[in-house]
Amino acid sequence: MGTDDYSAPPVVETVLGIEFSPLPDFGFVSVARTHELWAHEYPHIMEQTALPPSRPAAQGAGFELQFGVDAPAPRLWAIAEDQHELVQVQRDRLVLNWRRLDAFPSSYPGFDPLMATYEGLLSRFIGHLGDSLTLQPLVVEWTYVNSIEPKQMAEADAFTMWSDPKFGLNETPIQTRFHHTSEFAAADAAQGQVDVRAEPAAPGPGSSIQMTVSCKIFLPAESATDTALRYCHEAHKVARQAFEATTTPEAKASWGGAS
Repeated sequence: MGTDDYSAPPVVETVLGIEFSPLPDFGFVSVARTHELWAHEYPHIMEQTALPPSRPAAQGAGFELQFGVDAPAPRLWAIAEDQHELVQVQRDRLVLNWRRLDAFPSSYPGFDPLMATYEGLLSRFIGHLGDSLTLQPLVVEWTYVNSIEPKQMAEADAFTMWSDPKFGLNETPIQTRFHHTSEFAAADAAQGQVDVRAEPAAPGPGSSIQMTVSCKIFLPAESATDTALRYCHEAHKVARQAFEATTTPEAKASWGGAS
């Protein structure tokens, strides 16, 4: 069972995307022109600062130096009329987000419909590039963002070594955060990383917990686009497993899953 199998899943946002080698000469004008590919489905646009390249946690966060006087690389959001889906494009990635916003939990479409939508977007994007530019996939990502009531959150093993600090100052606890990252060997020599974070959505006691489960798979050299799409399925599978391992049977039952 995974998040897709619940009648009322806690997921409030998903991220599905492929990161590739930066496309040369793919600046603001080139990024803006991609909106023509899906303007009918995603009519509203917003400009954002580009996301930095993904790196395995074992290599450290790193940073990207930029030289010269060129403007920072752009990222374009193209947003659906109902605001639930958005497409993100920059010179080194194509991403599809789904957001629940004020809809019911049952509105989450599930992985398969989102994957089908993404494949269609990617096909249009590759066709737009033509023969002059070729995508070289580097990283795939599937991320769940969940909103969970405190009583539904598992007591993770990593928490058992801690106790609430009492300073003798009549203090009031505000928030506690949890962050766990694991590496794993994916299929065909790819390297995977799963990241689980949990923190209060707002300061103060009684806040819901925002739990983010993200899987990134760093692809073998010279991977084809079809290979990257297959790895998207594996990233989703691993994220599901991480979600299942971090939540209690009681929480699963409250979301409409098997007890």
